[in-house]
Amino acid sequence: MYKGLAKRLEHPSPTQLMDETLAVNFCPFRSPSWERLVNRAQSVAFSVELWSAMLDILEPPVVICLGETATRHLAAAMESQGWRQRQAPEVRPVHWGPQTYALSWYDSPHGRTLLVRLPHLSRFRIFGRPASRPAVEQLTSAITTGLAEQ
Repeated sequence: MYKGLAKRLEHPSPTQLMDETLAVNFCPFRSPSWERLVNRAQSVAFSVELWSAMLDILEPPVVICLGETATRHLAAAMESQGWRQRQAPEVRPVHWGPQTYALSWYDSPHGRTLLVRLPHLSRFRIFGRPASRPAVEQLTSAITTGLAEQ
């Protein structure tokens, strides 16, 4: 993903772009899956509260989530801070069975943010997969647009 973004952004290197990116887990507690997360309701509530506080400080032009659950809960945190979704998410295929990605634009007190939902990349390695190349091109184009609006 960073290779494609760096190329589109005419950035010096994918590694430098990655170093300039904040990458964190939505839920800071380790678990093999959401289903096996101990004290799931409390863990999610803590994570929503944590992200609500972080979103008061951060002004991200793009937020990328892996999986539906993290995306849904992060969107709830965004909305609790007054962020408003502009329109229904654009859902597009990644050309791997029924897997999709989604793009949602939000207006916030800080500006405009693109929320991207990807299938979990540990299970669906769409980057570098020939069948997913058209989806990856569209995705990196949308992310580049979001980053350019900062």
